[in-house]
Amino acid sequence: MSTNDLYAVLGVDPRARQEEVEAAFNEAVEARRASRKSASDLHAAFAVLGDGSLRKAYDLVQLGHATNERLTVAKDAIVEAMPEVRWIEVRQHAWQVTLKAAVLVSGFTARAADTTARVSRRVQVGAARRIKQASK
Repeated sequence: MSTNDLYAVLGVDPRARQEEVEAAFNEAVEARRASRKSASDLHAAFAVLGDGSLRKAYDLVQLGHATNERLTVAKDAIVEAMPEVRWIEVRQHAWQVTLKAAVLVSGFTARAADTTARVSRRVQVGAARRIKQASK
């Protein structure tokens, strides 16, 4: 845990219920009073974790930091692996994927055009029937 981990300051798990956070804060403050040590870090931690909306915001920030650390590790691994990449093979594979995608898209476009044409014919036939019925 980092030194900025407010949960560690209060000695609670991040999944702790609000009541558990409050109880841990009260216990820690009493322990600090008994030893005549400053409790300003406890008050700062409880100011954030004791407020539901601030706690959610803090959790999101912590999640962002953790994600950033994982992405940095992944980026470093990729950078280390770069010399081993066979760029000609990557380019050929990308070209094949692009061609396959073009074929799929053109097939979807053709199917969509067929469907649109069928729907249009049905609308025209239905409109013609209504016109005949209205003119009788």
